[in-house]
Amino acid sequence: MQRLFILFCFFGQSLSSVPYAEWAHYHMVWLHNSHTNQADIQAMVNSYLENRISVGIVNIDFRWETNVNTFMFNPTGFLSAKEKLDEFRQKEVLDPEVTWLKSRTAYYNDSFQILRQLVGEEALIMSRPVDYDLDFSPHDIVFIGWVGDQRGTYDGPRKALRYMLESGRRHYVGFGSDIGGYDTDPNAGPLGRTKELFLRWTAVGALSSFMENSGDGEHFPWKFDKETTDIYRSWVNLRYTLVPYLYSEGTKVAIYRNGTLMQPCGDTEVLFSYAYFLPMLSKSGKNWRLIAIYRNDNRALNRRLIADFL
Repeated sequence: MQRLFILFCFFGQSLSSVPYAEWAHYHMVWLHNSHTNQADIQAMVNSYLENRISVGIVNIDFRWETNVNTFMFNPTGFLSAKEKLDEFRQKEVLDPEVTWLKSRTAYYNDSFQILRQLVGEEALIMSRPVDYDLDFSPHDIVFIGWVGDQRGTYDGPRKALRYMLESGRRHYVGFGSDIGGYDTDPNAGPLGRTKELFLRWTAVGALSSFMENSGDGEHFPWKFDKETTDIYRSWVNLRYTLVPYLYSEGTKVAIYRNGTLMQPCGDTEVLFSYAYFLPMLSKSGKNWRLIAIYRNDNRALNRRLIADFL
C-alpha cells in the first residue's frame, strides 16, 4: 500500500542546528486512507484526548489531495481545510510537513532537503527504511521510518521485527511499525485483530524509536474495551518518559552517523545505548516475553521494568 502523508506535530519546540526534531519520538495516530476526511480526523483526535491518551503527531493519509502529488486538498473530504489547519495550529501544532511515498532514495532525499529549506529544522518525512529486504530511503534522513504493511496476525509482528532489525543492521536511525498491523486478520472478528495481539504490538511500539498506530480495521483501543484503553494509555505514558532518552541518543547517532537507535544483537533482540528491548517469539508468535531495562548513567539509579506476555 502506498502512502502519502501530511504530518502535524503537537507540543512545538525551538531547534538550533540539530539533525532532527524531537517530535520524531512522539506518539503518532492516523486513520486508514478510506477515512481521510476532515470530520473523521477531527473525531479521532478528540476521541484520543477524551480517553486521556496523549497524541503527539496526527498523520493525514494520502487521499487528502485531489490526486497523487498535486498537494491540493480534495474539497469533497475537506470542505474547510484552512480553518481546520488553523484549529490544529491553535493547539500548538507546528506547520504541516508534506511527505510522499513514490520511487526510492532520490525522491525521499529531495523531499527531505526541500522541506528543510521551506519549513526549517523541525521538518521530517515519514518513509520506509527497509521493507521486503530492500532499502527504500537514504540512511541519513529516516528518523520516523515505518517498515511497511503487515497483517494483524501473529505473523505481522514477526515480520515487522525482522525488518526493524534489518533496518538497524543497515544503520537507519529511527523506525517502528503499525501497531496492530496495517492489514486485518479475516479470522479475528469484526475488529480485524485480537485484543491480545493489539496490546502486545502496543508494547513493542511504545519501546521502539518510533511509535505509531493505525491501519485497516479497528485501531482505537476504546473500541476493544476499557482494559485495553487503560493498558494502551499506560504504554503511551511510559513512552513519553522515554522521549528525552530516545532523542538524546538518536541525536548522537545522527550526528556521528555511526549506528542506529535500535542495534540488533540477535534474531529477536535489540540493544539501545542504555536499555534492552527483547521481544522473544515462538514459531507461532503467541509466546512472547518483552523485557525493558532502563539504566541511568548512575548505576545506583538503575531500575528494571519487566512485562511478561506468555
